[in-house]
Amino acid sequence: LDQIAKLSHDLDAFEKLKEQFTSDEIELLWDKQHIADLEGRITEMKTGFGSFAEKEIEVKRGLKKQHEEIENLFVDNWKRFEAERENDQQILKDLVTKVRSTHQQMQEEHIENESMKRALEMMTREIERSQKARLRGSK
Repeated sequence: LDQIAKLSHDLDAFEKLKEQFTSDEIELLWDKQHIADLEGRITEMKTGFGSFAEKEIEVKRGLKKQHEEIENLFVDNWKRFEAERENDQQILKDLVTKVRSTHQQMQEEHIENESMKRALEMMTREIERSQKARLRGSK
C-alpha cells in the first residue's frame, strides 16, 4: 500500500513536472518568438537608420553645395561692388578735377572781364572827354 501511495504520489509529481515542462516549453516558444520579433525590429531599425544616415549625408552634400554657390555669389557680388566703387571713386575724382578746372577758368574769365570792364570804362571816359573837348572847341 505504501508503494501504491508512493507511486501515486510519484505519478502526481510526474504529472506536475510534465505540466511545468509543457508550460516552460510554451514560455520558451513565446520567448523565441519575442526574440525573433525584436531581432526583426532591430534589423528594420538598422536598415532605417542606414537609410536615414544616407539621406542625411545626401542632405549635407546638398547643403554644402548650396553654401558654396551662395559663397560664390557673395564673392562675385563683392568683387562687382568693389569694381563699381572704384569706378565711382574715379568718376568722383574726375568730377572734382573738372570742377576745379572750371572754377579756375571762371576766375580767370572774371579777372579778364573785370579788366575789360575797367578798360571799357576808361575808354568811355576818354570818349566823353574827347567829345566835351570837341564841343568846347566848336563853340
